[in-house]
Amino acid sequence: MTLTLNGESIELRDPMCLLELIRQTGGNSERMAVLVDGQVVRASQFQQHQLRDGECVEMLTFVAGG
Repeated sequence: MTLTLNGESIELRDPMCLLELIRQTGGNSERMAVLVDGQVVRASQFQQHQLRDGECVEMLTFVAGG
């Protein structure tokens, strides 16, 4: 399965949910906003959202600073 993740094409060997993808990429699901095909996916839905071939996923991490 092929996805676009933050503008780059990636291949996934096995089907997975959005939460698994976040964990595989080292992301922290508690400090992240995720869009799939331009639509916001709520954190409460990360585990339920099964990724599909061709989807475009954008992961945005919240960072505090001063």
